Amino acid sequence: EELARGLDRQAALRRRRVGEILLERSRLAPEALRASLEIAQRRRARIGDVLVEAGLVRPEDVEAALAEQRQQRGRRIGELLVEMGVVSEESLARTLADKFHLPFIDLDDCLIDPEAVRAVPRAILEKHRILPIEVDEREITVAIADPLDMEPIDLLRFHRRGRVREVVASPSQITRYIAGLFSEGASSEGGAEVASLL
Repeated sequence: EELARGLDRQAALRRRRVGEILLERSRLAPEALRASLEIAQRRRARIGDVLVEAGLVRPEDVEAALAEQRQQRGRRIGELLVEMGVVSEESLARTLADKFHLPFIDLDDCLIDPEAVRAVPRAILEKHRILPIEVDEREITVAIADPLDMEPIDLLRFHRRGRVREVVASPSQITRYIAGLFSEGASSEGGAEVASLL
């Protein structure tokens, strides 16, 4: 009888989600669970599906971009769709921001904290095209162009060992600001130059 009760309990637990159990045992805050689920959803999402679902592009546009991507290895689908004139850069960025509940910002309207820029290695900024805009002892806020690219966020979490808050900005703005940061004489270590430039 005890074995039967144990097997029934085991079967009941298998039907439950891990998140529910952790919430029940107070090992996980509801906000942390929600954030983890959103990140998992982003890791599985495909940009073509997101844009078709939003009514921004047609399936045949995505197929054409995929065919072009096979010719030009390393290019992103979103970038190709913009290049093909199917969608504007800002519409693409705003749609991705809305889909994943992230704020969309215009970098020209932001004050960028030089401390935030210095808090991230130059190699990460240039390779992944992300722009730190604000930092405090608890978290760093970075502007990203592609919420589906989780690699730079994972790198930042590892590097900073803290929270990373993401906001979405258009790729051309991020590229322009990063180019300005590291133009002649500016360096990630050169605080005065970076502060002056910003």
